[in-house]
Amino acid sequence: MEHRVRLGANEDGELQAVVHEVDNVTAVTDDYVEFGSVPSKALYASPHISTSQRVRRGHINLSSFMRSPIDGPGTWALGSAMDELAHTLSMDPLTLRLVNYAESHPADGTPWSSKKLREAYEEGARFGWWDRPKGGTRDGHWLIGCGMADCTQGQFRFTSHARVRLRAYCTATVEAGYTDIGAGSTTIFPQIAAQTLGIDISSVKGISGDTDLPYAGPAYGSGTTIAMGTAVHLAANDVLRQLADVLAWPADEVRGDSGALTWHDRRRSYADILRAAERDEVVGNGEMVLPGGASAASSDPSAGRSSPHSVKGARTAAAWSCRARAEVSRRWRAVPSGRRGTAALPRRGCVLRPVRGRSFGLRRRGRGAGCG
Repeated sequence: MEHRVRLGANEDGELQAVVHEVDNVTAVTDDYVEFGSVPSKALYASPHISTSQRVRRGHINLSSFMRSPIDGPGTWALGSAMDELAHTLSMDPLTLRLVNYAESHPADGTPWSSKKLREAYEEGARFGWWDRPKGGTRDGHWLIGCGMADCTQGQFRFTSHARVRLRAYCTATVEAGYTDIGAGSTTIFPQIAAQTLGIDISSVKGISGDTDLPYAGPAYGSGTTIAMGTAVHLAANDVLRQLADVLAWPADEVRGDSGALTWHDRRRSYADILRAAERDEVVGNGEMVLPGGASAASSDPSAGRSSPHSVKGARTAAAWSCRARAEVSRRWRAVPSGRRGTAALPRRGCVLRPVRGRSFGLRRRGRGAGCG
């Protein structure tokens, strides 16, 4: 993939034009296109934005998705150009980004569903960014410098279905055809069901990996939890609705709590309700449905919101002055995680994903990214 980025700005650093052209080389026998110019539509505010994508065929092996497709290489190219612009204007690279902060989506003006990039800038700069010495410092043979980067990451959603069974004495199963490739799906979805039903997580079992089970979306695109999690939540709420119907309670006002259905100051255990209904279990179904019956989507324009979320990191880096070696001693990253099942789940992504970003940052050839 080859990027050509051109930026136009006034003397105050305000972007007047962003041009991002990408050449994508794919195989002769099949197609794989990575739309690396997409991030330039969203990251910085500018009255004029032009992006293009060209595809050329070559006698090469067909490539495929890598971690952070589209956004990874796209924001790397755009960020490198911003660093070059900051150097040309003799402006701090963080100041340049703050000047061009996008309060809404630059392409169409729709508001963000969630954006904490400004707060991430401020928190990252707290580690001595504004006081860093120009040109870096030395510690023996080590050259110490600082750098920063920001990026976007699109959020994908997939149509998904789930089934939740609640049995007497507060045991439940979550049934869906999802696969767990190490992301923790087998833990996440029972957690969601347990939280909605108001029962202990140890009482909920996940059953998956069978095509006879309700259809689940794919395990990629950072969309499994948001899609399947929604379906599981709706299926568990369907269970609560059926229990409320048995008691003639309003379904939209009840909630599950410690193995019982509650409505204001009234409370009935699940075991009592099932016994009264002469049933052994209640089966609820949930479906994550996308607009227009689509199987996948990266945003919902009809909702008037943009879905990409933004992250930013400030790094302290050290380079051995006479060897090709670099180390990162400190890194800060802020992510708007939304509703979390547990504190441990988003932490794993925050630890693992910056490894790729660090690699991109150390490979930048532009100037002005920091003081080193």
